[in-house]
Amino acid sequence: MNNNLKISFANINNIHDIIIIQERLPIFTEKQLVNVLNDENRIILIAYSDNIPVAFICFAVLVDHIDIINIVTREAYKKQGIASRLINELYKFGSSKNINKFFLEVRITNTAAILLYEKNGFKKISTRKKYYTNPVEDALIYEYINI
Repeated sequence: MNNNLKISFANINNIHDIIIIQERLPIFTEKQLVNVLNDENRIILIAYSDNIPVAFICFAVLVDHIDIINIVTREAYKKQGIASRLINELYKFGSSKNINKFFLEVRITNTAAILLYEKNGFKKISTRKKYYTNPVEDALIYEYINI
């Protein structure tokens, strides 16, 4: 467990840090990040360990639930509980907005992510056939209800 972790809401000033976190798997371009960070319904929580950007979670706040879009942790910081800490902060944020339902989809082959989600209380509720491309794969749909 990383005890020097600081989690905060990202803003335009954090774009470079988010790009650093995406080191091996670019998800967002700089332009896309500007759009995300300027959208009041999409939020990024960013985690720093000793002032080094190490992980983020991006999510969309909808009327009655939150959709997790991405969770990314830098390779050198995986398996330290950082992603679980981000998910926990997401649950707190949801509670502060009276939102208790959370959804996400994950590639059927992404076993590390599936284990993370299930460890944090998510339950599989359905499958979307051939949802992903490059390669074509099914998506598992997960839900968490914060009681």
